[in-house]
Amino acid sequence: MSISSAAPPLSPADEVPDIAARAARSGGAMFIAKSVRFGFLLLVNFILINLLLPADFGMVRYVILIVGIASLLNEMGLTTAIVQKEQLDTGSLWSLFLISFLWGLMLYAVIFFVAPLLARFFAAAELTRLLRVGALMIPVAGISAVHRAWLRRRMEFGKLALIEMCAAAVSAIGSVILAFNGFGVWALIIGYLLFEGTISMIVFAICRIPVAALQRFGALRALLFFGMVIIVSRIVDYVLCNAPFVLIGKVIGKEGLGLFSVAYMMALFPQTAINAVLGHVLISTFSRIQTDDKKTAAGFNRLLLFGSVFAVPVLLVMAIMPYELLRVICVFNRNNAWLEAAPLLRWLALMGIPYVFSTFSNSVWLSRGKVVESIIVSLVIGLSLVISIMIGVQWGLTGVCIALLLQAVLVFTPYMYVNYLLTRVPVVTSFSAFVPSLAAGALMAIVLLAMRHLVPGDTVTRHFLTLLGGGVLGGAVYVVVIAISFRSSLRQLGEMVQVILPGLPRGRS
Repeated sequence: MSISSAAPPLSPADEVPDIAARAARSGGAMFIAKSVRFGFLLLVNFILINLLLPADFGMVRYVILIVGIASLLNEMGLTTAIVQKEQLDTGSLWSLFLISFLWGLMLYAVIFFVAPLLARFFAAAELTRLLRVGALMIPVAGISAVHRAWLRRRMEFGKLALIEMCAAAVSAIGSVILAFNGFGVWALIIGYLLFEGTISMIVFAICRIPVAALQRFGALRALLFFGMVIIVSRIVDYVLCNAPFVLIGKVIGKEGLGLFSVAYMMALFPQTAINAVLGHVLISTFSRIQTDDKKTAAGFNRLLLFGSVFAVPVLLVMAIMPYELLRVICVFNRNNAWLEAAPLLRWLALMGIPYVFSTFSNSVWLSRGKVVESIIVSLVIGLSLVISIMIGVQWGLTGVCIALLLQAVLVFTPYMYVNYLLTRVPVVTSFSAFVPSLAAGALMAIVLLAMRHLVPGDTVTRHFLTLLGGGVLGGAVYVVVIAISFRSSLRQLGEMVQVILPGLPRGRS
């Protein structure tokens, strides 16, 4: 349908007149809302671990592996493309909505018909039905993809985070009720569907994109091309990051996949939470200063400091006390099936530390339009990842986890040098942002190790007291070391928190 009278272009400045203030308010609202949501999500997962078996989580991982990559194709990179585009008219948005909706239906049809083949590949006959139901997430999410991108373009991140909180509550309640009633893996599948469906219904109801005539396809070519390049980048990242799950699912089976999946989820939880809270804000914010190397470097290093200081203590507790942590989490689980994940969690939590240090790089690259470079970096890192897994799988699940840790450590320094080439943020400056968390973390680790060996016994009470005592004493040591030895870093942290939560009172300068 052609456009009869061109809709006026919408630039970020037109849509959000006070960018700095709006970014601060949005960042603060998203930080609070997503922190609550991820805390709630973590609690619900702990409940489900007590109600379900590793094999249930393994089966749902098969579904998420396949549906996840289809969901990336379904999104078509529109979120980033719509946010990054300097000028955009509403006619383009309505055209993209129609394309996204039809594309989602087509992707679902493909998965519906190839589901038996995928079930045969993983030697899991029940996967056919699970996939055909679980893949409904694709068209359901596609209904609101453009509307969500529109809200992000307008930097209404707080509103989006609150919507996700509501959806997470609906999903969690549904999953827990079904799990209590013995639905097994279906409790997880239905939970995912409830989450996507609730988001789409609320977003579609509250987000009012101004009505305009549809654009010709040719007028959308540049936007779609940029979006598809983004998707290639994300698919490469997704495939390579999920290579361990594919190999473990194929070689070891659904039970081993379930154990690995939960341990991996816990180890990457700090990075996932930080990225979910700040990720979309970063792309929008850094896009507006993409030509200013000085501001980019200052903002990037503060983010590194912020992320590492808050994530390292959590990861150290997981790495040093994995058995105690799982015994407390699985207090209502009588068969102790999940305790086999303890050695996996130990190595994967250590792997999570360099992962946290590299959390923000890709957002800055995308904000500068370095999409092709991002794809190349992902391919190189992914090759080393696949090689590591193929070597480690010979020693079982623990061997895979140790191989992933070694790969993360070896790749980290070259990765930061590439970050310098793409962002002009000096490597030495970036490394200096890690020093406070690593120095304080080393002393915290000594406290945790001491607590682990001081309290005897193998009861749930002993494990709870060990975790509590180690967390409190180790955390106190961690905070004191940073407060005494890294005062400038502490000041920067305070300034960062004030940016995220602008309502906090400011101290004396």
